[in-house]
Amino acid sequence: MTVDLTDRLWMSPDELAPLLNLTGRAVRNACASGDIPAVRIGARWRIPVAKVRELAGLPATNSAA
Repeated sequence: MTVDLTDRLWMSPDELAPLLNLTGRAVRNACASGDIPAVRIGARWRIPVAKVRELAGLPATNSAA
């Protein structure tokens, strides 16, 4: 499964899970503990794509172009 991170600001734990070879629940637990930087909006977690790219060693996207 590939996830297109182009032109996205946020991703859900279920979208991040396959990239980390984890379950969605494990990603949500990591968000809650602070191991994965995330924002909780209501009952949902959102992970900033810029932080995912940074942690994965991928170049930042240039949305100003």
